[in-house]
Formats: sequence, C-alpha cells, structure tokens
Amino acid sequence: MTITLFFRSLRYGSITVLTNLLPIGVAFGIWGLVSGEVNMLVSLGMGTTLGIIVDFTVHFLSKYLLARREKNLTPEESVMFAFETVGFALIITTLSLCFGFLVLLLAFFEPLHGFALFSSIAFVSALLIDLFLFPALLMKWDKQHAT
Repeated sequence: MTITLFFRSLRYGSITVLTNLLPIGVAFGIWGLVSGEVNMLVSLGMGTTLGIIVDFTVHFLSKYLLARREKNLTPEESVMFAFETVGFALIITTLSLCFGFLVLLLAFFEPLHGFALFSSIAFVSALLIDLFLFPALLMKWDKQHAT
C-alpha cells in the first residue's frame, strides 16, 4: 500500500506485492522441506527480511520509474538503467546480509541457526526475483498498457 502511494501507481504497487511476498513464500517452502519446523525466531526472520526485501524492490522500481517518467526510456532501456544503477548494489547488499546472518550459525543458541538460514534463503530468493522476475513483469506490464 505504501509503495502504491509513494510511486502514485496502483499498477506498480500490485506488481511489488507479488515480488515482495514471493521470496517469503519461497523461503518458507524451502525451510519446510529442510526443517519442517517453524519456531519463534524463524517467524521473526520473516518480518525482518520482509522489510529488507521491500527495500530491494523500492530501489529497483525507483530507478526504473525514473528512467520511464523523466528520461522517457522504453521499458527495456529502463530495466537496463535500473540494472546499471542499482543491480550491483543489490548483489553486494545481499551477499553482505547473507554472510552477516550466517555468522549466527556459530552461535550456541540453536534457534538462531534457523533465523539465520531462513533470512539468508529469503534474501537470495528476493535478489533472484528482483533481478529476473520483477524486470520481466515490469516490461510485460508496460508493453501491455502502452498499446
């Protein structure tokens, strides 16, 4: 809802809902296959990672819309612009977060292990979704509504 208001577009807001919730679903799915147990800290991981996942999407979408609205670029050129401006930063941020969270695997408090693994799975899946699915959805959506 906030993204919809911030970018003044119900279209883009609806796309971001999918791309922000999908990584959490993927993480819970993988976690269910690996562990099958959802404890309090894994649930906390969902809330924590969701904020960071939304941040990834906002950065990519803001650069995409900058290219579309102010630079009048095509959807394909806008995606390339977004990749060039924030793509590397998203990758480095994801790696930093994963390595930082995976340090918790060394903790003696075992429930933190689940928190660390769940969060890392969510970060990586969010990165993959924001680099592959999200741009494809943006281009498809903009092409359909341009004609």
